[in-house]
Amino acid sequence: MDNRLLLTGAIFDIEKKNISIKENGITTQNGTQRHQGVEAGAQGQIADKWFVMATGMYLDANFDKHDTYQDKRPANVPEWSGSAWTRYAMTESTAFNLGMFYQGERWADNANTLKLDGYVRFDAGASHKIKSDYVVWDFRFNIENLFDTEYVAGTGGGGEYTPKGGTPTGVINDVHYGNERRFKLSVNATF
Repeated sequence: MDNRLLLTGAIFDIEKKNISIKENGITTQNGTQRHQGVEAGAQGQIADKWFVMATGMYLDANFDKHDTYQDKRPANVPEWSGSAWTRYAMTESTAFNLGMFYQGERWADNANTLKLDGYVRFDAGASHKIKSDYVVWDFRFNIENLFDTEYVAGTGGGGEYTPKGGTPTGVINDVHYGNERRFKLSVNATF
């Protein structure tokens, strides 16, 4: 395919021993955590001006030999996750991009009593370069969370979690909601 496609893959089995867990201001070390999974990725040129990249991962994670959380899944670790990104170059100087990030359902706590919804977030952006004498100006404009999606990015070890359109289902500490729609403009000069 004229070196226009790169495929990657990984199968992994990671074991972390004597793990630290901080809950309610107390840190304990106990047991092991095992992460087994598969990750795959592809990137390449669909056309001369169109680049696409995608990744996906399946992750089976659990506590093992643990006094409190034996066979439970660690908090904030989704079973499925993935992303896709595309970039289209209108000219040699101007490009547009669009990205999608997926995070599957995951537990809000290590005891696996409260589940967080999965979510999909989209980002978009544009870039433009201007060459001037010995300086290359690179202007970038990005919109994070394009559709202003409400989602829980993660939790910590009190806050009350309420699923979208639902009633409170439990009490957990440090609820971190994802950022609202954000606009970023950057200018870089290379000389």
